[in-house]
Amino acid sequence: KNKHDDRMLRSDVRTMGTLLGDAITLHNGEDVLKQVEKMRNMAKESRSGSASGEERLAPMADFASNLSAKEIGTISRAFAHFLGVANAAEAHQRCRRLKLDLTKEGAEGSS
Repeated sequence: KNKHDDRMLRSDVRTMGTLLGDAITLHNGEDVLKQVEKMRNMAKESRSGSASGEERLAPMADFASNLSAKEIGTISRAFAHFLGVANAAEAHQRCRRLKLDLTKEGAEGSS
């Protein structure tokens, strides 16, 4: 695995995430996308902190406690779809890497 692979994977995730964001906006509105992004950013921040689990999750729990059941469902689905998108990007990356490895093996075998 190299930096080029990481850049390609991040690019794929970013592109697919942007398309998912566009779909969320189209079907649920800009406000819902903002809520999803706020929760996503809080999740990222919680992973980088040194606080205990409960302290790290408190901002997200507070945010979620002010959402309706419908909003929580929509945001949960958005996260589930994003995880699916990220998994698809990783699978695509594995295929790219395998194809490259097979191409290298073929070139080495024919020399």
